[in-house]
This record gives sequence, structure tokens and C-alpha cells, in this order.
Amino acid sequence: MILGTYKYFADTLPAVMRFASFLLRIPGGDREEGLSLLERAGQSGGYLRQDAEGIRGFALFGFEGALERALPIFEDLSREYPTNPRFVEPIGLLALFFPERLTDDRDQLENAIRVGDESSDSRLRNVADRIRLYLALIELLSGRIDAARANLEVLHRNAPAEPDWLPPDIYRILVDVHLMLGETDRALALYHELDPERSEDANVEKPLRFVTKEDAGQIASDPSEVETLRKVEPIARALYDGRIAEAEDALHSLGSIDEPIVSFYRGELFTLQGRDAEAITEYRKLTEVQLPERWRLYRYFSRIRLAESLVREGDPERAANVLGDAADSYPIHDLLRHVTQARKRYFENFDEYARES
Repeated sequence: MILGTYKYFADTLPAVMRFASFLLRIPGGDREEGLSLLERAGQSGGYLRQDAEGIRGFALFGFEGALERALPIFEDLSREYPTNPRFVEPIGLLALFFPERLTDDRDQLENAIRVGDESSDSRLRNVADRIRLYLALIELLSGRIDAARANLEVLHRNAPAEPDWLPPDIYRILVDVHLMLGETDRALALYHELDPERSEDANVEKPLRFVTKEDAGQIASDPSEVETLRKVEPIARALYDGRIAEAEDALHSLGSIDEPIVSFYRGELFTLQGRDAEAITEYRKLTEVQLPERWRLYRYFSRIRLAESLVREGDPERAANVLGDAADSYPIHDLLRHVTQARKRYFENFDEYARES
């Protein structure tokens, strides 16, 4: 495990670190051998078998972008240790990349949050906060925006300070939700809580400045958009609960409505039906036009979905470019953005990874 960890990360660290290793005559790394050694350690009967598997899973999704290979590792570990939130956290994050299983893990995520919240270990409570964030994103995408807002408001009250990207994420996503629901005053109130002169508030305030720059009538959804959002919510729930025919009929009944949120769920429907060419058309309605900031998350996930569709259509190069655009547009350097960049590298080296798999 130790040798595999060293060899892998010595080969995947930034180039400046590799140059320092050369300068100091420290042995170089070997990415493929490192992963192989970690896999061997994880399949052994050794005391650190689970640690090796956890490191390998982290390498696969956080650096390799091989999400399909990482997810089963954490599913196995979480079954073996159901009260350990650390093994559940990657499942919550990775679920956001797979529409076919977006809501499959809600019960497990909620249980992990409960375990973490009740722990005397502040580190586990912090893990629970991060899982709650991913659960809120899952709820937002799956047609449960009020539940998403409730979880985000819990996080806002908890005020976790670590990691440094978590407070900006909480504020920014909660502002987005308020604006999607047409509640400009609540969004502005969150912004005005912050003092950009205080170092702990500066990184939180920066991605929220857009609320002070746009015309007040353009910041939040108007009543007709909010009405459409509420119409789409039960459709989204049906879609991710596997009631595909019901969701398809309901989307058809909306007629020619071409608002961003409707296009997103049409894209999701086509994705789940295996109709990638049609899904691409719908996702591009969000990715190739200028949208108000309140639709940032839907535009971001449209790019993620679009990239996956392009790969299935045989174009990993364009998929990598799409994910590059997604990462460039994302204002907070959080774990979701980090994994998106890893997935971009995966598509850039798609043929090589396909051979390894």
C-alpha cells in the first residue's frame, strides 16, 4: 500500500514537484504500477486492506476521472463499514455524474449525515456537512428544491469553516435556490451578511457579487418561471424514480415551453432512454446560450451530461473540451470541480484508459 501510494502520487503530482524530485534525487513514480500495487494491497487479507482500497478509489475518481471504476470500491467499503461517513461521501459526489442512479443513495446519505452529526469527532461532523451539500444538490436536480433549500439552510446555520471551499459553496448554491424560486430579498440578505473586509468572508463574498450587478428584475425568476419550475418538479421525481413513461408523458404535456429547466429534463429523459443524439440537442440549449446566473448549476450539469453523451456518440475529444468549459465557468474550486477536471483528463486519454479497463 505504501509503495503503491508513493509511486502513484509521485507520478501524478504537478510537474514542478516532479522536477523537485529529480533535483533532490528522489526516486520517480509510476502511475500504472502504483495503481496496480494498491489494487494488490486491497485484495490481500492485510490489516490495511480497506485503507489501500480507499486510496485507490480516491485516485481513480479524484485524479484519473475513472468514475465507473471508483464507485464500486466505495459501495463495497460502505457496505462493510455502514457507519463510516468517509466511505459514503464519494458516493454522494459521484451520484451527481450518473443520472440513472441519482437518487439511489438518498437513504444511505441521510444515514451517514445522522451518524456524522451525532459524532463527538469534529472531523466526522465536517464529513457529514459535505455529504449534506451533495444531498442538497441531488435533491435540487431530482425535483425536491424545498428539501434542497432546507439542507442548505442547515449548513448555513452550522457555518462549517473547512474545507475552505465549503462556505462559498453553501452561500452560492443557497443564493441560486432563492433566485430560482423568485426570492430576490432572501438572496440579497445572504450577500449582505458578509463583510468582504474580513478575511473569512472574502472568498465567500466574491462569487456572490453578481447579485449586486444585475438589474433587480433580472436576478430572480419571474412568476412564470417559478410556475414552470413547480410543474417540472414532479416530472423530475418520476424520471429519477424510474417512472420513465410517466415523465415522458408529462414533459410532452408541457408543449412548446422552452425554458432552461424544461430543456434540461428533456435531455435527462433522452439520456435515460439511450437517445444521446437528442439529449445533446437539449443540453446544448443550456450550454451554448447566455443564461442568467441563477441557472448556473443546471448549465454546469448540462455540460457534464453533454460530455458523457458525446463520448457515447464517439467523440471524447469534444467531450473533454466541454468539461474544460465547465471547469472554467465554475467560480469555486471545490471537489465537484476537481472531479470534473479529472474526468476531462480521462476523456483526453480515453483510448489509453479504455485499454487499461
